[in-house]
Amino acid sequence: MQARTIAAAARVRGRDQQPHSGRALLMGARGADPRTQLWRKVSGLAALAEQLAAARETAGPYAPPARGDSLENNPAGRRAGHASIVVGSTIFFICGRNGDAFYTDMVSFDTATGRWDRDYAPVPFAGRAYHTATLVGNEIVVVGGSTLEHCCEDVWAFRPAHRTWRQLDIRDPHNLLMRTAHCAVLHPTAPHALLLFAGYGGRNDALAYRSDLLLLRLDRRTVEVVAASGAQPEVRAYHSMTLLGDPSGGGARCVVVGGRNDGGLILAREAVAVYEFRANRWVAPARCISGLAPASRSSHKAVAVGSGMLLFGGAARDKERLNDMHWLGPAASALSRLEWIQAVPSGARQPSVRAAFSLDVVGAMLFLAAGYGDLDRSERRGRKVSGMMGDIWALPMPTIAGQASLDASQYREDSLAAPAAPQAMSPRGEASGWQSKKREPALVATAAAAPALPPAKAPIDVYGAAAAAVADLDLRRQVAEMAAKLQAQERDLRALSEKYAMLEADKRRSEAKNARLAGLSGRLAEEEAARRAADAAAKRATDEACALTERLQASQASRKEAAARVAALEAEARAEARRREQDAADAAVVARAAERDREATEAMRNKLQEALATSREACKDAEDSSRRHERARQEADDAAAASARAAREASSRAADAERQCQAACAEADKLTADLGAQPLSAQVVQLQQAQARYAALQQGLAPLQPLEALLPALQAGLRALAQDAALRPL
Repeated sequence: MQARTIAAAARVRGRDQQPHSGRALLMGARGADPRTQLWRKVSGLAALAEQLAAARETAGPYAPPARGDSLENNPAGRRAGHASIVVGSTIFFICGRNGDAFYTDMVSFDTATGRWDRDYAPVPFAGRAYHTATLVGNEIVVVGGSTLEHCCEDVWAFRPAHRTWRQLDIRDPHNLLMRTAHCAVLHPTAPHALLLFAGYGGRNDALAYRSDLLLLRLDRRTVEVVAASGAQPEVRAYHSMTLLGDPSGGGARCVVVGGRNDGGLILAREAVAVYEFRANRWVAPARCISGLAPASRSSHKAVAVGSGMLLFGGAARDKERLNDMHWLGPAASALSRLEWIQAVPSGARQPSVRAAFSLDVVGAMLFLAAGYGDLDRSERRGRKVSGMMGDIWALPMPTIAGQASLDASQYREDSLAAPAAPQAMSPRGEASGWQSKKREPALVATAAAAPALPPAKAPIDVYGAAAAAVADLDLRRQVAEMAAKLQAQERDLRALSEKYAMLEADKRRSEAKNARLAGLSGRLAEEEAARRAADAAAKRATDEACALTERLQASQASRKEAAARVAALEAEARAEARRREQDAADAAVVARAAERDREATEAMRNKLQEALATSREACKDAEDSSRRHERARQEADDAAAASARAAREASSRAADAERQCQAACAEADKLTADLGAQPLSAQVVQLQQAQARYAALQQGLAPLQPLEALLPALQAGLRALAQDAALRPL
C-alpha cells in the first residue's frame, strides 16, 4: 500500500460539545510546518528575543550570536539536580551539582528578552542539589536538598524584587524537613503553605526513603504530618508530584509518578499515586486514571499545563535514560477521569535522553534545561558518552495552553503518502520504526483510538496544530483503526516488556537460588554426619546436663547460704561503714581540736619563748639584785649591829633614866609626902625644883628617841630583803 502522509489540525470548540470515547492525534511528515512541531535548542541568547517576538511558536535551533553566549558559557551551565522556578517570564536556576562539586549560585533567564542575569550574590546557605523551589506570593521558598555529607533541613526565602535572602526558622523538633529528592507544591487552599511528599532523609543516624505527606505552614513557622486516609503510597525519592484540577471547585489533586527506593525503581503498577485535597485521602489510580502509564522511571520531570500535565525523560533500569513525553489529561469518556497519552516524535530534532534536569512552562512555551544524560553528537564525537548537560530547549505549546479540542471530521487525505506508523524511542534515544527510508520522516503523536463517530475531543495537541484539515470519512476510519491497533500493540509490547523484565529478574533470582541449592546439597551430607555426631554429643551433653543440674541444685543451696552470708556481711559492712563514718566524723572533730590545740600550743610556745627571754633578763636582774641585796644585807647587818649597839646603849641609858625616873618618882612621892606636911610655899619651891630636875631628865632622854623610832623601820627592811632574795632565783 502506498504510504500516505496525514496532517491533523486542532480547532477550538465550545466546552458544551460532546466528545466521543477515543481519538488519534497524528502530526508531522511532508507538508507539515516544522516551526510549530519541533523542539528548538536555545543555543544563542541575543537572537532569542527577536525570534520569539517574530514567531512565538517557532521551533528549531536558534542561531547563536557572534559572541557565542550559549548556555555552556554562563553560570547556569552543566549541572544536574538543580531547582528552577518561573516568576513572570523569568526562569530562576538555583544551585545544583556537577559531579562532587555543589554550586552556590543563582542565575535567571528572561524568556521574553532572551537575557541571562548572573549578577546575583552567592546563596547564603551550603551548596546543594535535589532541593525544591516553590513560588509563594512574591518569594521563592527553597526547602531541603543534600550535599555529599548530609541532608539539609533549612528553609530559605528569596525575594526577586529586592534580591535578598532570609532564613525561615521552622519549628521542626522531629527533623521532618531533613530530606532530599522530595517534591513540593503550593497548597491549593492555603496560600502560605506548602505540601511536601516523600524523599530521602530523616535524622543523620537514621536516613531512609520516606512516604509521608507534610504540611509546611510558612506563616505559622510549623511543619506537621498530614494524616491522610487510604492506602499509603510506597516509599520513594526522585519522583514527581504535580498539582492538577480546579481548587475552587474542590477537584484539586496531586498526581505522584515514578521514583525509586532501596528496591530500585518503583514498579509501573505502583508508580502512580493520587492524593485528593477535599477528601484528604489517597485514592487508587485505577479509579481516576486510565490509559497506559509511562514506563518505570526516576529523576524525571512533570509540569502542569492547563488541566493536565506533561511528563518528560528520566532514568530507567540499567542506567538507561529516556527522552519520551507523556500527557495526562481529562479523558474523553468522563471529564472527572484522567487519561495517559504518549507523544512519540519521529524524525524531529529533540533533546537527548537525560535525567535530573529542569522543566518549566512559561506562557505557551515549554523550557527544558541541563541534566545528566547522553551528550550531543557534536560533544561526544561519534561515541555514546554520558555526562552533565549544559543545553536548554524550548517547545511551543499553543494548543496545550489553549486546551483546544480536535475535530476528527476535519482530516483530509494527502494523495502523496499514507499514514506513517508511530515510533518508539530506542534505549539510545533515537527514533525507530518501519517507515520508508526514502520518505521524509514523520512526527507522530499517538493517543487512544476508538470508533470514528461521533467527533473526538482531544485534550491536548502535544506538538501544535498542523497545516490543513481532511474530510475523507474512509481515511478517518482507517486512521482510527490503525491508531487503535497501534495503541493495542504498544500496550501489549509494554506489557510484554514488563513481563520480560520481571521474567529476567525471576530468572536471575532462580539462577541464584539454584546456585545456593547446589551449594546447600553438598552441605547436606556433611550436615547429616554432623547431625549424628551432634546427637551423640547431645546425649553426652544430656548426661552432663543431669550432673550439672544436681550440682546446680547444690550450688543453688550454697548460693542461698552465700546470699545469707553476703547479706550478713553487707549488714556488717554497712554497720562498719557507719562506724567508720562516725570515726571519720570524730576524727574530724579531733583533728579540729588538735588543730586548735596545735594553735594554742604554738601560741603558748611563743609565750614561753617570750617568758624565757624575760626570765633570762630577770635572772640577770636577779643576779644584779642579789649582789645589791648582799651589799644591802651587809650594810643592814652593819646597821643592825650599830643599831644593836645603839639600842644597848640606849637601853642602858634608858635603864639609867628609868632608874633615875624611879628615883625621881620616889623622890617626888617623898616630896609629895613631905609637901603635904610642909607649908604651901615650901611645897611650891620643892615642886619647882622637881620640875627642873624632870626637865633635865627629859633632855637627857631626848637623844634616845630617834634610835627607838629607827629600830622598827630597820627590822621591816631586813624582812623585805629576805623575802625578795627568797623569790628571785640566784
